[in-house]
Amino acid sequence: STSTSTSTSTLSTTPARARRCRRATAARAAPVAGLDDDTAGAPTIGLTNDRAAVVAAAPEAFSWTKQWYPVATIDMIDPTKPHPTQLLGVDLVVWRDGEGKWNVFEDKCPHRLAPLSEGRVEADGTLLCAYHAWRFDGDGKCTSMPQASTKSEEERIKANVRSCAFTRPTMEAQGLVWAWGEGGKEAELEARMTPPLLVPEIEGVGKSGRAPGGGFRNHWQMRDLPYGWTA
Repeated sequence: STSTSTSTSTLSTTPARARRCRRATAARAAPVAGLDDDTAGAPTIGLTNDRAAVVAAAPEAFSWTKQWYPVATIDMIDPTKPHPTQLLGVDLVVWRDGEGKWNVFEDKCPHRLAPLSEGRVEADGTLLCAYHAWRFDGDGKCTSMPQASTKSEEERIKANVRSCAFTRPTMEAQGLVWAWGEGGKEAELEARMTPPLLVPEIEGVGKSGRAPGGGFRNHWQMRDLPYGWTA
């Protein structure tokens, strides 16, 4: 006689790749240890545990424009000329006024939007637009417009806020000119409340390259790269 033994196995109908994807998704969606009750319910799918903890601890989105950025090295630029630069895709002009203060404006005259960086710094310390010779002080206020037919008309137009240059909060620190990432009415207050990220080790280092308390040497170099700020 002949006996036949039959063995039956159960196979999954789900492709292996789909199973792996589901396992990975489940692992990423696991609760993040250490989060408090207020953030424990926050979605973490697609984030590693470490990254999810960072997002939960600081849920507000980072604002690129509400930050300080170094835009020029003071020892490398001529204080008698305006200098064009760019920050977050916006054209700016860096220049020093008659009081010795560095300023950053958007690189456009309020009259016809001509680049102010193509003008010059006058002997009285104002910035002159090369297009129609409007002049601006360090606060962005228009101080002269030759096109006015009378003195009273000139004073009336200069008093209009639309005749002011588009200024940015500006400061000097550690041999650099710093500009705030945006302009506007609230920018000055926000900038004053937000200190720039400085490097303590180079505090006080001047042109001699030495800090007051030691032999630290400071050497500036810059390189322009086609680098996006969305990364």
